[in-house]
Amino acid sequence: MQSWPQVLPLPYPSPRNHLWLKRNPWFENELIPELKQRVNELL
Repeated sequence: MQSWPQVLPLPYPSPRNHLWLKRNPWFENELIPELKQRVNELL
């Protein structure tokens, strides 16, 4: 992602996104840990 870490579009937190999340396991497996790390750095 070219804009990381300045801009990170996230899916809307809705129960309807479960299908998208199942089809895109990279989101939870790769991106969420990076996001958590970045948030911790900023805090």
